[in-house]
Amino acid sequence: MHHQRWLRHSNSNTVVGSDLKILCDNFGIMQLVREPTRGDYLLDLFLTDMAGCNVKVDSIIADHKGVLAKVPSPEIQEKKIVRRGWILKRAKWTELEKSRADFDWKQLKRGTAEDALKHFMEVVWLNLSKHIPFEVIEVKKKSHPWLNDLCEKAIQKKNACEDRADFTRAQEDCSQVLAQAYQEYVVKLRAKIATLQRGSKQ
Repeated sequence: MHHQRWLRHSNSNTVVGSDLKILCDNFGIMQLVREPTRGDYLLDLFLTDMAGCNVKVDSIIADHKGVLAKVPSPEIQEKKIVRRGWILKRAKWTELEKSRADFDWKQLKRGTAEDALKHFMEVVWLNLSKHIPFEVIEVKKKSHPWLNDLCEKAIQKKNACEDRADFTRAQEDCSQVLAQAYQEYVVKLRAKIATLQRGSKQ
């Protein structure tokens, strides 16, 4: 692989070097080796899309220098958030408006500003709860959002096969399931991003 602008320690620009650069740009992959690994040329690459990797060129092995990479492996974390969600299409708007109009708001003039705010919030909350039905919504937030039920089952199956003859097969099956789920997630995420306006917070 030679690419004089991207892999600075190159003696030319080759087709395969240009193709690899395009592939890395398209998939957000970084090349982290920064110095020659064989003579004057950078031939041993470290390609990753993970942040926080630390790469250094080490001692010579045969006619190439070794490449030592320290890769962070973040713990998979999952958090469940339970909240109330208003069902607005079933709200009784007329009754809500009437209860707002009938309430004696003069009570807010009594006490301190903090007392008035607390009382106001209580009245609003009671009226909303009375006239708008709600449902309990459980949201899962994951550090690895592509891990679905199939992934979790594959991981459990692989772990159950540890120290058994079929572990290698279970490990390969698990890797395949995880890779497929990740690729499907990336495709869906790209399609979603493509529909958003420029500068969207999403």
